[in-house]
Amino acid sequence: MVGPARGMSPAAPDSGSGGARPFRVGVARPAPWDEAADPLLKKLEAAGLVGVSFPLTRTLPAGDPGPLRRGARALLGGGFDVVLLTSPRAVPPLASALAWVLADGAAAPEAKAERGEGVSGALPLRLEKPSGLRVWAVGPESARAAAALGLTPDLVPEEFSADGLLEALDPPSADSRPIAGSRSAPGALSLAGLRVFFPRAASARDLLLHELVSAGSQVTLVEAYRTEPDAAQGAELVQAVL
Repeated sequence: MVGPARGMSPAAPDSGSGGARPFRVGVARPAPWDEAADPLLKKLEAAGLVGVSFPLTRTLPAGDPGPLRRGARALLGGGFDVVLLTSPRAVPPLASALAWVLADGAAAPEAKAERGEGVSGALPLRLEKPSGLRVWAVGPESARAAAALGLTPDLVPEEFSADGLLEALDPPSADSRPIAGSRSAPGALSLAGLRVFFPRAASARDLLLHELVSAGSQVTLVEAYRTEPDAAQGAELVQAVL
């Protein structure tokens, strides 16, 4: 949504500086995992615009942190072949679960991480990627968040969607598909029997889940976060454009 704020024209004088007020852009999408590095706001700034965030949904912690913590413990112990990340918002709660496991002393002896607030920007730690673990990330923001955690992606599909990932895992009906784009040798990994850890929002689409299970993968699906409408932000956005 692009427009002047509360009746101001884009060139309305700024009483404080004598110049013109910049054109303001209301950004109604959910807040990114790292607002300080939000690429959309940076692009608006580079174009001489001011981005004003009005996220119409709120990101909340999972109702029960237990499944994510158990998954994090299994991840550190070599219990998964792949971590699948379809949203950057799954990464901070995953990082928190990993930090909890490490602090609890329940991690595998070889699990290593740098700990401390702000080690990876908005994340509480930077993990040393477990040997043999593959990371699939949908979209550049998911990939950047995963890399900030230390989980450098092995596969990022060209199309930033679940369908794009399925296309990258071509062909969709084979029982022993090689992982396209993987850093491993072709054919070294197949979907049949693959142990996939899939932390995501409770309300996300089930397309990837169904396709992976149909191909014979063992998918551990856990709620990493949940979302709900933010009526207060919606009201503020309406008032801002009136």
